[in-house]
This record gives sequence, structure tokens and C-alpha cells, in this order.
Amino acid sequence: MAGSDSEEEDYMSEKFLLESSADQEKTYTQIRKDRLRQAEQKAYHKSKKQLEEEAREAGLKKQMDAGNKGMQMLMKMGYKKGSTLGKTNSGIEQPIGIEMKQGRMGLGTQTAMKKRAAEAQEEASKKQKTMDPDEFRDQMAARAKEGKLKRRIHAAVGLCEKLDGEDKPNILRTLLVEEEQPEENPTTEPDQTTDRKEKEPEDEEKHEYPPEEVEQLRSLPLEEQLEKLVTYLRSEYAYCFWCGAAYENQQDMDENCPGTSEDDH
Repeated sequence: MAGSDSEEEDYMSEKFLLESSADQEKTYTQIRKDRLRQAEQKAYHKSKKQLEEEAREAGLKKQMDAGNKGMQMLMKMGYKKGSTLGKTNSGIEQPIGIEMKQGRMGLGTQTAMKKRAAEAQEEASKKQKTMDPDEFRDQMAARAKEGKLKRRIHAAVGLCEKLDGEDKPNILRTLLVEEEQPEENPTTEPDQTTDRKEKEPEDEEKHEYPPEEVEQLRSLPLEEQLEKLVTYLRSEYAYCFWCGAAYENQQDMDENCPGTSEDDH
């Protein structure tokens, strides 16, 4: 009995007083953001593609049991579960993993792209040795900033697609960053030519936009492209890209969102 009493927490101890004071330090804006994130997590539904990928991964990781016909055939041929394949003990214990092909690029394209990337890296290393250190740092910083902006634009376009739905036209959705494709090989036979066209956003296939407007939009600096997407999400859906949360309405966002820019957050 005494042991159980000693294990009970003292609710007047310093530990609980500190936790209570820590909770009280949160501002209304922080509490509001926490609630919005919790609501978003509850409302999140996995896409059909994501569910299929998870089911496929679970199936590939599942080991065959003794009731499986393939396993029964192997056991009849002398295989013992847990042992290696072949006469020696140096054989493989697990099946060769299946690597799912992603994207629409042809076979061998990934190898060619890796080779090009390695050559580009080697060329960059050579330039680094001859380039002024300050100039090289500035160049690398600019490249990192560009990559960061492109990732944010891609994320913002994804939010537009999710919130707009398939039927609502939105020219900003044409700002998806195209993947770099390898150059055509002029010696490739027609029947061996792979589809290497740049992948266009699905929105362009369903909604027609004036080519000159699309070109004008894509020619804007990346900062302005992102700003247009952020402004659209705020005005259409009371969604703050920097908060990562949707507010109840514009008034709720004006009262609780720190501002329209990343610096405000």
C-alpha cells in the first residue's frame, strides 16, 4: 500500500506547476494554429494512388507461408524456410527486390541521367578550383535559393489543385516545374525512341489557356510566381501558405495570421 502511495504523482509538485505555466504561455494565435493543424490532420484522406502504393509495399514485404503453393513447391524440391538458395551457404536469403519504375521515361534513361549528373558534378569541381571563392559561394547560394523557390512553387500548385478540384480553371496551375529531360539521340531507331517530351500539367489538358498568357506567367521571376500563388490561396480559400493552415474566413485569417510574407512568420 505504501509502495503504491509513493508511486502516485504529487499534483502540487513543481513538475505539474511548470507544465501548467508552459501551457498558459501560448498565445491565442499559437493555440488557434495548433487547432487548425489538428483539424487538417483529422480531415486528411489518403489518395487512391497512395493507398495502392502502401498495399503493394505491404504485399512485397509479407513473407510466403507454408500454405502458399509456390512455397510448397520449393519445399518439395528441398528448400528449407530461412536457408539460402543454392548448394552453398553463400546464396541469397531474400528475393531480389522489385524496383517500381516511376515516371514516363524509357528504360535506361535513369542511367543516362545519372551519368550526365556525374559529369556535371565533375565539371563543377573543375570550375571550383579555377573560380574565385567568393564568386563560387555566391553562385552556389543562388542555385540553392532557386531550388528552394521551385520546391515551394510546386507545393503551392499542389495545394491549388487540391483545393480547386478538377473542374475549376486556374492558370496558376501551369506553373508546375517541368522535369529536365535528357537530349534526344539522333541515332536512335524510331521503334526505340522513348517519350521524352516535357510532362505538361494535367490542368492544361482539361482547360485551355492563351499561350501568350501562360508564357508571360512562366517568364516571371520565381519570387513573383510564388507570390501570386500565395495571394491566390489567401484570397480564394483563406489559406496561408506560410502558416500551413486554412482559416475559417478572411476575417479569421486577418486577425490570427501574422502577415502575407515569409518574413512575417
